Amino acid sequence: MKKNKKMMIILGILLVFIIVYFGAKIILLHSIPKVPESFKEAITVFKNPNTIEIQKTNEVIEDYFTYEDMKLRNDFEPFEYEGQKAPMYTIKNSDMHVSFHKEPKDYYLTYVKENAVVPNLPYNLTKDLEKNNIKTDYDLYQYLAKNVNNKVSIFSSFQAIKRVYTLYNVLVLIITNVQNVTLIHGDYEGYILETNNNKIAYIDYKNENYIIHIWSDGYSLEDLSNLISTIQFE
Repeated sequence: MKKNKKMMIILGILLVFIIVYFGAKIILLHSIPKVPESFKEAITVFKNPNTIEIQKTNEVIEDYFTYEDMKLRNDFEPFEYEGQKAPMYTIKNSDMHVSFHKEPKDYYLTYVKENAVVPNLPYNLTKDLEKNNIKTDYDLYQYLAKNVNNKVSIFSSFQAIKRVYTLYNVLVLIITNVQNVTLIHGDYEGYILETNNNKIAYIDYKNENYIIHIWSDGYSLEDLSNLISTIQFE
């Protein structure tokens, strides 16, 4: 009799453990936000980027514009506006705005490692990124595109569920409405993002991204490729 009572207690404890274990998973699964429609296009284009080959131009350049260590054909005129905090330019004979910037190739990656923790849901994202050899921002974009929609269920481990939740948090932190992605090969390495009617070129040089931001959809990819072909680094 005592043996049966002991067995009933053990089975009761086991049942409670199972209910709590799977109940916690169900709550966690239902709390994972769905990827918004506005991000789904970005995920698709990062999975399937276009490619373009850009060779250095043979054009004789008589007038160069210089930004940091980068110089390129001077197609620009200064543009001033109220509350200006950084230099802005226009493409000559147009109203298309241009800005220049430089940042480390792992700028967003570093930011994500420091800020992507979901409150009360610890997950070692840094370890996960290092394990998958994620070293640059573009690596991170592709990693997110491939993994943010991974299917999880009550039979998945808590780590797998927390990983999906954390990757969603990263996605909304760093990716906006990207409509097109183009990888640059040839004499230059980098990529071009087309987002919100803008084109943003990231040119890789010595572990830095030199960024050319065209604030207009009237500047074609061919125009931008031609401009990039005039870039020289000093």
